[in-house]
This record gives sequence, C-alpha cells and structure tokens, in this order.
Amino acid sequence: MKKLKLLITQGLFVALLSLALYQPIVLVLELLTTEFFLLFIRISTEVKTLVLFLILLLIVFSKKIISALGQAKTQKTVMLVFVFSLVIGFTYHKYWLHLQKYPRIYSKEPDWTIQGSKIVIEGKNFGQAYEIGEVYLDDIKLESQYWTNYKIIAKQPVTDDYGKHRLYVKRQDGFTSNKIEHIVKNPGEIND
Repeated sequence: MKKLKLLITQGLFVALLSLALYQPIVLVLELLTTEFFLLFIRISTEVKTLVLFLILLLIVFSKKIISALGQAKTQKTVMLVFVFSLVIGFTYHKYWLHLQKYPRIYSKEPDWTIQGSKIVIEGKNFGQAYEIGEVYLDDIKLESQYWTNYKIIAKQPVTDDYGKHRLYVKRQDGFTSNKIEHIVKNPGEIND
C-alpha cells in the first residue's frame, strides 16, 4: 500500500513538473516564432502536445528526478515551480491578447511589382472582410481587392515613385502592422 501511495505521489508530481516546464518553454517558443521573428502565424496544438509529451518522457525516464520526487522538499519545490508557471502562463496570455490588437505581415508576393500588379499579403489580425482597412506603400494607398483576417490582395496604383518602399496594413480601427520592404519597378526598365 505504501508503494502504491508513493507511486501515485510521484506520478502526480511528474505531471505537475511537466506542466510547470511546459509553460515557459512553449510560451517563449510561441512568442518568439509568432510575434517577434514572424516565422509562423501560430503554433499548432499538435506541436504543443508533442513538446509536453517529450518533457513528460524526459522526466519519467530520468531516475534521479523520479527518486527525488518522493522527498518532501522536492515536492514543495515542484509545487512552487508549478504555481510560478501558472503565473507566467496567465501573464503571457494577457500579453498575447494585447498583441492580437496589432496586424502582422508574415509574407508577401511578389518581391516587386509594377503599376497595376497585385500584391498578396499574408499574416494575421488584418480584420474581417466587413472591416476592410487600408494597405500602403509608404504614403501611397493601394486598392484592396480581397480582404480576410489572414490574407489581403491589393493592387498597386500607377505611380512614378520607383524603388524601395515600406509596405504595411492599417486596420479599420487604426492599428498598423509591421512594415516590410517592397520594391516598385519602372515598367519601362523591365526586360522581357
């Protein structure tokens, strides 16, 4: 009976420790890849579950950790780390909700355009089709032809302002996206 109680206690603390480590690892990974480096629009639930499973496996197969989890001092430390992890999780969630106010451009095609060309912009938080905002190349407003929360197709107007520009999205509520480089070429200088 004593062994069963110890096994249940260790199992509980393995789960708590896994969750405690999961929060900072996954949350930091998600923040860096989706908000700062703009590599992904989001990290899928499957990837997050896989990370949790890997952390759980590492703890379960680490005999030193398992044997230490039977000690009262270690159990208190695990509980403290778990509570700290919950605080980190709630704080991150609040910050993440704040970041969702801002549109983000992750990619656009093509790399350069001439007058009348379409630019496909992909990202997030652009606003729904009934909340169409504006797309700009510096101060040149583009015609929006298609608009969803994740994708915009805009048409470049006629301009004689060639060269590098900063492409960005301004949502209907005034929030502005990150600015990315876009090149406007002179149609007379393009070789067939």
